[in-house]
Amino acid sequence: MDIPGVGTVKAASDGNLQATAIAVGSFTACAIRPDRTVACWGLNDQGQLGNGTRDTSPNNNWTPELVPQEVSRLEGAIAVAVGGEYACAIITAGRVKCWGSNQLGELGAGLPTGAGSFSATPVDVVGVTGATRITTGYSSACVIVAGGRVKCWGSGDLGQLGNGSTRDRNAPVTVKGSAVPGKSPLGADSPVQSSQAAA
Repeated sequence: MDIPGVGTVKAASDGNLQATAIAVGSFTACAIRPDRTVACWGLNDQGQLGNGTRDTSPNNNWTPELVPQEVSRLEGAIAVAVGGEYACAIITAGRVKCWGSNQLGELGAGLPTGAGSFSATPVDVVGVTGATRITTGYSSACVIVAGGRVKCWGSGDLGQLGNGSTRDRNAPVTVKGSAVPGKSPLGADSPVQSSQAAA
């Protein structure tokens, strides 16, 4: 994939990466390939490349992956988003999978949180189907699901989750007032969309 002013992003093989969607986080980037798999590159200290590995170099002397690495056990990607030290993708049937840091519940999988909590392979975000859009902040993520409702998870200390609380959540909560009966913000005929959605 040629990026104006930057050049060609190289794949792990000898070829060049072809992508239908791309997302960049604080330390990592990910792309959806034409076969709907996902590849990521950059730092991997929290398993945010999703390939089953983690850079455990001492004293924070991490070595970034300079070419894309395929995310393990992830097919049918529709949209991808990258946060601070984690990434998420919408896959077939609007399910969502995330990988990387889970210190503040960023994976949305209901798993234990805290320092050292992570998953180097994708895990299912609990209770989410029919997702049509996804976005990620540094440590919080939100999706739009069928009917226009919004669900968020992760860091909530500054009210990012929109549920009337400042607690972190390791599983999705519904944003208050996000549903309008009989209406969807996407419109009845709108396709799956995201700023990081596949073409």
